[in-house]
Amino acid sequence: MDIALRVFRHNQYQELLQAIDVDASDLSDLVCQCIECGNFVDWIPANSPEALRKRSAHFRHPRSVDKKLAMYCEKRVSRYSSAKVKNLQKSITEARSRYIRREFWRLMANYHCEVSNFHMNEILETLDPKYREIGELFATSFRLEEDYTSQIFQIIDYVFSGVPVWLTHIYLGDKRRILPNSSIQKHFIEQVTGQLNRKLHCLICSDVLKFIRESKSSWEICIRLFTLATYCITEYLYQGILLGLEGEDGTELVIDKKSEENSQKLIDRDLSFWENDKNKQIIYNYAVGHVLTWVTLTPYNQAIEKR
Repeated sequence: MDIALRVFRHNQYQELLQAIDVDASDLSDLVCQCIECGNFVDWIPANSPEALRKRSAHFRHPRSVDKKLAMYCEKRVSRYSSAKVKNLQKSITEARSRYIRREFWRLMANYHCEVSNFHMNEILETLDPKYREIGELFATSFRLEEDYTSQIFQIIDYVFSGVPVWLTHIYLGDKRRILPNSSIQKHFIEQVTGQLNRKLHCLICSDVLKFIRESKSSWEICIRLFTLATYCITEYLYQGILLGLEGEDGTELVIDKKSEENSQKLIDRDLSFWENDKNKQIIYNYAVGHVLTWVTLTPYNQAIEKR
């Protein structure tokens, strides 16, 4: 068989997998089932001594499975049209999307509350309405811009390698002046990565990113995320943590008003510095960086497997 259903321990997440797309160098967490009968199947690499079709990789039922059943499944799957495969893929993707829609906010908010005492829901309830106005503006821009999947995967590469993610604007670059969600990063690197299925984590993060960028039902969640990110950046600025905050082109924030009580504080919380358009763009870029780290540094599959 050329295709099979890849499954994970909790069976909440699945993906349709082509035999030729399997990475032969990393088979440690490859578990697949026959799409027809549901029995587990083995992946056979091309030119393997065990291969029935030596020239191409494929999936095969174990020898313990009844031969008639195995032949029946082989025949059925071999006759799948491209439309059939496409519909199967759509059905599997929709099932994953339903799970994300139902669980994402709860999983993320609970984890960040437990680990860093960051009470997202409580903060949102007490924030000045100005923050939400900016959050909605940013959420709108976020949905109109590029796909950030590559940035998500870069962050995953960093944290799984034990390297903190320092972000300058939305990209990982040489000017690493900001460490978003530092306590979350520390906990994730030290206590979480060794317990996660990396492939599954990448798959879920990709689904979450697509959910918050494209789904109509996630519009409110997208606004919440950027409202919180705006709050975090503003607090950093107020405390003087992000002195010299720059845009991608090196443009620094324009701050006309400083706190009279403490010269080390860069701004007041009245958000008057938003009147400058360049400031908005710079803070927006950093806000995207915060949202991407929140999405990435939530151990979704660990939470799923505990249920």
